[in-house]
Amino acid sequence: MRNSQMLYHMDPKKPEDEELGFNTVAGYNTFLQHNGLWKENAPRIIVTGPMGEPSGLIAKLEETGNMVYPIRSMRSFIQNHGIDSVRPSAIINMAHGRMGEPIVDYLAKQNIPLFSPLNVNRLVEEWERDKMGMNGGFMSQSIVTPEIDGAIRPFALFGHYKDEEGLQHAYAIPERLETFVLPSLSRLMKDGIGEGYTRADHADVSNQLFASYAKVNDARDLASVIGEEELGETDKLYLDFGAHFEKEFLGQGPNEDRTIDQSLDLGWRLLSILPREELDRVDEAVLEQHYRKH
Repeated sequence: MRNSQMLYHMDPKKPEDEELGFNTVAGYNTFLQHNGLWKENAPRIIVTGPMGEPSGLIAKLEETGNMVYPIRSMRSFIQNHGIDSVRPSAIINMAHGRMGEPIVDYLAKQNIPLFSPLNVNRLVEEWERDKMGMNGGFMSQSIVTPEIDGAIRPFALFGHYKDEEGLQHAYAIPERLETFVLPSLSRLMKDGIGEGYTRADHADVSNQLFASYAKVNDARDLASVIGEEELGETDKLYLDFGAHFEKEFLGQGPNEDRTIDQSLDLGWRLLSILPREELDRVDEAVLEQHYRKH
């Protein structure tokens, strides 16, 4: 029965029990509402894949203001149109290998960014002592094959820990989890976002930044084949956007104190690098108010 259920989540009232399963998105949304996890207009993040125990990642994403949809099978979730009900801002696939062409094609058509954190596949203490870190075929398959699917930001997140019986389990490495759940984007994803909490354009900025950054890799891949000088003007603008986004937004230092308003304004300045018609995750009235006005 457990494997037949599309979605799952730890029971907040009984965290030590086996996670709860849900056969419909509507049933899962009701669970979120009843347990204080529903956040109107918050970014929706799908978590999937077998290469790590996701409870720590799910909790951190929820803590930073996202709604998380952990699913068993990405292929089934797309085929059953569950993903269309969620309309995710991003996918996190805890992968070792490719997701498959049908999934990749769907994500590309819907302009949904894909993140694939890595499992170092050994005890964390051994990995931290080893100056080589990951190496060999396992590293290549863990990084290169997800990038073929369009995954962005390869990042070692999961490692092995021993339990009391000496058995190994893969969990998120705490200090790396803090870094992976993008500190800068987390400032855009507090528990309450949007009008009445921060600003009415809050969710639009978050979703568009994710979507636009997903296209940066496509432009970089094309540039590696034909050369940057041969790119079209829009692709060149995506390269420019990506460079500024990584340096100014994702590169925010731990001691740099930036208010939510300042982060939103910066987001608009970066998005304004791109042609207006490329900003397809933003309502037209919001575009009229903010595009190239910060």
